[in-house]
Amino acid sequence: MKSSKLIFIALFSLVIWQINFAQSVNPKLDSLLSHTLDSMHQVLRVKGLAAALRLPNGAIWADRSPQCF
Repeated sequence: MKSSKLIFIALFSLVIWQINFAQSVNPKLDSLLSHTLDSMHQVLRVKGLAAALRLPNGAIWADRSPQCF
């Protein structure tokens, strides 16, 4: 039982460390990707649409249409 707690604490610490040092997405690229997602939502006429990308620099972009979820 102690080893599973230790593993959990180690993994949790790594996740927190990764979040603190995550790269941010360029605001221009963020705007362009969000606009593209909104356009595809309208073109496809679906209830909701979501997308996520991991960029080469390690940054993660994620967005969704308002009706999604």
